[in-house]
Amino acid sequence: STGRVSRALAEFVYQRQTGFRVVVEATILSKCIKAKLWENSEHVARQLDRIGVTLSSNMVKAGITSFEKILERNARDIELIVNRHPPFGSQIHDAVASLPKYHLDVDQVPKYSADAAELFIRIKLANLENFAGC
Repeated sequence: STGRVSRALAEFVYQRQTGFRVVVEATILSKCIKAKLWENSEHVARQLDRIGVTLSSNMVKAGITSFEKILERNARDIELIVNRHPPFGSQIHDAVASLPKYHLDVDQVPKYSADAAELFIRIKLANLENFAGC
C-alpha cells in the first residue's frame, strides 16, 4: 500500500543519513498519506471519525480550519454548520478534546560554533489530565 511505501521511504532516507531536511520531508509525506490529507490543508476535520468531504467543506466555509477553532465553536453551531442533529456537535468536541496536545520548548545550549549548535528539546503532553487513566 502507499502507506507502507511512504513509511519505508522515510525509514530508508533516515538510515542513509541523507540529511535532516530529506528525513523531515519523507516523514511529512508519510503522515499525509496516512491521514489522507496534505499537511497544509484547511480540512483538518476530515481526520475525525464521521467527518467526510462534505461536512469538512461546510466547516471550512464557516472558517473552522483547525482543531482549536472546533473547540472554540459551540457544539450547536457546529451542528447547524454541518446540518446534523444533537449530540453530533458534542461528539465532535469530545473527539477533538481527546486528541493529545503537545508543548515544545527548544533552548540553545551556550556551547555552539559557526556551523553547529547544541539544542535542548523538551516535549510535554499539555493535556496530560485527559490521559491519566490510560
